[in-house]
Amino acid sequence: MNKKLLFNIGKWLYFGIFIVLELLIYTLYMCQDFGVQIDLDNTLIKYIGIVSVVVFSFTSTLVIYVKDLLNKDENKYSKRDALITLFALIFTLIADSFLLLKNAYYEIGVSFFIVTQILYFFRLIVGTDFSMKRINSSTITRVSLFLIAVVSLLILNMFSILNLVVGFYFINLVMNLVDSIISTIKLRKDKKRFLTGLFFSIGLLLFIGCDVSLGLSHLLGILSQYIWLFYLPSQVIIVITSLSLYGLSYTKEEQYGI
Repeated sequence: MNKKLLFNIGKWLYFGIFIVLELLIYTLYMCQDFGVQIDLDNTLIKYIGIVSVVVFSFTSTLVIYVKDLLNKDENKYSKRDALITLFALIFTLIADSFLLLKNAYYEIGVSFFIVTQILYFFRLIVGTDFSMKRINSSTITRVSLFLIAVVSLLILNMFSILNLVVGFYFINLVMNLVDSIISTIKLRKDKKRFLTGLFFSIGLLLFIGCDVSLGLSHLLGILSQYIWLFYLPSQVIIVITSLSLYGLSYTKEEQYGI
């Protein structure tokens, strides 16, 4: 059995183990969220789910870098997306350490989520032929929406550091989805690039679904059980779209346009 075949078997076996683990974690905490009594720490199970995503991202990114180094073929894999997404997921994990485990220091936790969204914006920029005009347009829109949010908070007498960081975070998340969709539509004739862009957009959309459920839970006391219905799947999809090992990221010439 040659080395290439062994590598392919190993990577898909590892991928399968990761997916099965995430499905098991997802099933365990969703059962509890929807009222099934299981004698396990639900918060810890959820946190392990995110830790597993980061570990999968780290190990897969490491394999990509090592394989490129051994083959001396830097164009064969898209290391850039994998590395940016790895750092974004690390900041996501730090945010969850505050928001999920400690259930405190919300301003700090959300601030780490802001870094995550900025990194995803950077991934969108470097992963395609974003012109300076498009970068400036997206940046100006983000800043303008944030200023509108600040004024709105002042008018509604809801101004606080937490509301400020939440507004800035959510604006960047929504704008990342918009930028991703626009780029994906432009690549609809390129099946590989289109599918990667589509799945990344789905990941961001699920991310928004999580945050909307969280907001409604705090404001109206509803949909709290739907927060993690969307959240872990969003992270799993996003990490997979960053890894060329699994056919969802390409060289600079082939790379998806998001």
